[in-house]
Amino acid sequence: MEKSVFHRLSSLLWGAIVTLIVLFAIYVSVGRLLASNLGLYQEEILAEINSRVPFDIAADRVDGEWRSFNPVIVLSGLRLSVPGMGQETLELSGGRIGLDILESLRTRSLQSTRLELDGLSLTGELDEHGRFRLTGFEGGGELEDWLREFLLNIERIALSDNELQLNLPNGESRSLDLELELLREGSRRYLDATLYSARGTRIHMLGRGLGNPFRPDAFTGELYLDIGSSDLGAIGGLLTADPPPIWAEGALDLELWLNWDRGEIDVESRATGRSLRFAPRDHAWEIPLERVALQAKLVERENRWTLFAADLQLEHQGVNVVLPRLQMDMWGDAVRVRTRAVDLESLNGLVGNLELLPAGLAEVFATLQPRGSLEALQLIVTDVGAPAADWEVEANFAGVEVASWQGAPGVTSASGYLELADGGGFVVLDSRDLSLDFPTVYREPLAYDDIHGTIGI
Repeated sequence: MEKSVFHRLSSLLWGAIVTLIVLFAIYVSVGRLLASNLGLYQEEILAEINSRVPFDIAADRVDGEWRSFNPVIVLSGLRLSVPGMGQETLELSGGRIGLDILESLRTRSLQSTRLELDGLSLTGELDEHGRFRLTGFEGGGELEDWLREFLLNIERIALSDNELQLNLPNGESRSLDLELELLREGSRRYLDATLYSARGTRIHMLGRGLGNPFRPDAFTGELYLDIGSSDLGAIGGLLTADPPPIWAEGALDLELWLNWDRGEIDVESRATGRSLRFAPRDHAWEIPLERVALQAKLVERENRWTLFAADLQLEHQGVNVVLPRLQMDMWGDAVRVRTRAVDLESLNGLVGNLELLPAGLAEVFATLQPRGSLEALQLIVTDVGAPAADWEVEANFAGVEVASWQGAPGVTSASGYLELADGGGFVVLDSRDLSLDFPTVYREPLAYDDIHGTIGI
């Protein structure tokens, strides 16, 4: 019986599959054999690699591995140096270079797809202007162009067990550990990095993007940062170029979400601080808080820092103040704080526990024992180093109750406007169903259906 064309095609297909499997087996076997003998050609391999990079590579030992269908060059005792940059070298315990056989045959030149570096030891310097310099590897020009092209085309870079010794302008040195992985799938790029500090700081980064990251106007991406620090003071020491006028010491857990869309950036954050002590640069005063939690955005424009916060929670000695919105502007030594929907009773308790305000204003709060709500509040301190010298408070209030003070009457259900400074101030009342208490004049409070007036303080 004559076999049909489909039977003949099936036989041919099975024959092709078996042949292909045998060829693959031979390819892998020969590849493994050749990879195991790469050490015999150490000088030739290093010379070939050095002819393709703008720096010099030396290694104590060269070996080979076979992964999947491609060879991997294994380098031990690596040393990298840039010509013309002095005697400094970058030292590594080892590295792996994955080769792409098919692409190398197609282009007739050595093509690598993966790079792994282990035990990279770096020394860097941060100057007083905030500029970072990597000792022995500062080259520009050809080196910069090569690195950019390499990072754009490599499929995977992995850095593990790496250490950076960072020298600060004040002579202090910090030790940082880095784990990094960069992946590329076509035009899509992925980042996974973790940075550790001996001073108790951990930063974990996850990112993804589409396009060329060296062309911000054509790149879109997202970056997530998870920062945990038991020593905020150590982070503040890195802000040498333009440090904010107020910083804190203590512990912080911070999450950041950054979205980049062709040059436009959007940043959101969520933070919780514990055992914090806020102070200006000269440490003329400090504010202790047991817990601070908020969602915020911090912006720096033309030497002015602005903090936009939501759901701000301040806690100290059992008193908890919750602010739905807050904006803090800092420029030079001046600070301006704006917020709304402030509960006066809890704010008064917090202020009393902190001994925060200048003596004159603290005395006012202690005597008045205010209750009610501040619909809007603004506090300006001209010099954070000497807050008692020049300060100003403005507020719109509603449903406020205060006790009598220095001839001013006690008030119930008051609404209006307050302006107060170190030298005095005034209150504008515009209220309904209000009562005034003059304890030295009348036995009972005076009730008013509608009242307007100004009271000097």
